[in-house]
Amino acid sequence: MKNIHIKINEFGPLKNVEVDFAPFVLLTGESGLGKSYVNYLFYYVIASFRSIEFIKLLEKKIKEEAKEQNINCTLEEINGYLNTGITSFMQRFLGDETLKCEVEFFISDKEDDLFFFRYTTLDPIEQEELNSLSIEKNRKYRITTNTVDVDAPIYDNKIDDLAHYMGIFMNLWMDYPLFSYLLPPSRGAL
Repeated sequence: MKNIHIKINEFGPLKNVEVDFAPFVLLTGESGLGKSYVNYLFYYVIASFRSIEFIKLLEKKIKEEAKEQNINCTLEEINGYLNTGITSFMQRFLGDETLKCEVEFFISDKEDDLFFFRYTTLDPIEQEELNSLSIEKNRKYRITTNTVDVDAPIYDNKIDDLAHYMGIFMNLWMDYPLFSYLLPPSRGAL
């Protein structure tokens, strides 16, 4: 899992707090301290890589006419995306347009700070072999990233479909869950 450090200047009841996103986080304390707000920030990180806004950002990197392309995303770009979108996300999510949300995300990983995504259109023979195994006839692409090497179909829109694949594979590269469940805050829950 990529290390993610969250610096909370002001968000709900939280002021001048720092927390790290980890595979297992246990939040305890009295009511009203901000445990749910920390949970919302964790949810934001996981949900961001599947959001429409993030997919639109990735779409800008894909060239429609290219039959193959290498695309890179740095952790600096990802941090920038997370830091830019947090306030509007939380205001919409919590239904409060006046909510102050001064939060900074710092994703760091000393070994690998670049997400690599390469797609190549399969040649007609390779596509025919794949199409013979499937009922649906689609254009196929070979996708290679830091973590996977797969052949993938493109159904309707090349840019949209590739951007969705990129979001999924970036989540895998970051080693974050593809989906998350956010349960409502409660008092005395286990």
